[in-house]
Amino acid sequence: MEGLVKSVEFISAKYDELLIKHQYIEEMSTELVKENQLLKKQVFDLQNQSEQMCVNFNELEQYDRWDCLEIQGIPVQEDEDTDALVCSAGNLVNVNIKAEDISISHHLKSNPTARNQSPAIITKFVRHSMRDKLYHARKYLKEKSTKDVGLGRISEEKIYIAESLTRKNKILFNKCLEIKKSLNYKYIWTNQGNIYLRRDSSSPHLRS
Repeated sequence: MEGLVKSVEFISAKYDELLIKHQYIEEMSTELVKENQLLKKQVFDLQNQSEQMCVNFNELEQYDRWDCLEIQGIPVQEDEDTDALVCSAGNLVNVNIKAEDISISHHLKSNPTARNQSPAIITKFVRHSMRDKLYHARKYLKEKSTKDVGLGRISEEKIYIAESLTRKNKILFNKCLEIKKSLNYKYIWTNQGNIYLRRDSSSPHLRS
């Protein structure tokens, strides 16, 4: 009988020990769940902060291009005077640009993926108002080409004027361009780094 009592006591002690361990595991599990939830929230908050920082950085970078335009289609030449070419492009659309209106201009680096396409001339203007005059007159370049700025002997290419976009905004613009083609929209343009789409002249525009 005494042996049976000892066995029961032993089993009871082991049960109590297991119960304590089980309670400890449950408490630890609850704490781990709380910690996991807290970590998830911290990761989520950090992701939001990171995304917001990327947005802020992109906006700041686009703002740095506030006074800039890109003139596309003009081929690279040796000993070229890009300021003079910018002034010539202005003359094509009746915008009188003088050398003192230009802070700096140069051809961008060639894009290896853009075969047979001349890199754009990026131009930073001294005054934003001059930049706007040229940009708003870009529609008058429709029938113009490099021969109209005396470069027809090199190659005859259409000349375009575009805003200088950040890398992120250029990628977004190209995606919007694909949407324009797939949905048969008529217009796409940018203004101060924002991208706009319009189905036709009577429909409202969509903004990125």
